[in-house]
Amino acid sequence: VVEPAAGGGSDEAALLAIAAALAGASEHPLSQALRAEAASRGIRPKVASDVQAVPGRGLYGGVDGQRSLLGSAEYLRDEGIDLSQAQATAERWQAAARTCVFVGRERALVGVIALADPIKDRARPVLQALSRAGLR
Repeated sequence: VVEPAAGGGSDEAALLAIAAALAGASEHPLSQALRAEAASRGIRPKVASDVQAVPGRGLYGGVDGQRSLLGSAEYLRDEGIDLSQAQATAERWQAAARTCVFVGRERALVGVIALADPIKDRARPVLQALSRAGLR
C-alpha cells in the first residue's frame, strides 16, 4: 500500500480497518497487501460478515452492520456510490502507475487506497537498459 486517502468524514485508520475486514475473506494479492498494511499500522480490522466476491470487480459484505464494498471505481459507481471527491486523487495515482481500490459504505464513499508493486531487484538492469535505449 502506497497511500490511503479517506473521505466522507472518515479517517485513514477507519478506511484501512474496513478495507482489511473485507479483504480478510480473500486471498487476492491486493487483499493481502491491504491486510498487511493495516497490521503494519497497528490497525485491527473490523469484523466482516457475509463477504462475497464479485469476480473482477471487488468484494462486499457487512461491516458494523452496514453494507460495505471494496473494489474498482466502476464497481462502486455501479453500486450507486459517488466517487467525485476522490476522482482527482485517483487520477493522479493512476498516472503514477498505482492501482486504486475504493471503499464504500451504505452508498457513501469512505475513501480510496493506492497500491503499487515494488520493482524487483532482477528487473532493475532490464529497466535501466530499456531507459538507455530511449524507451519509457
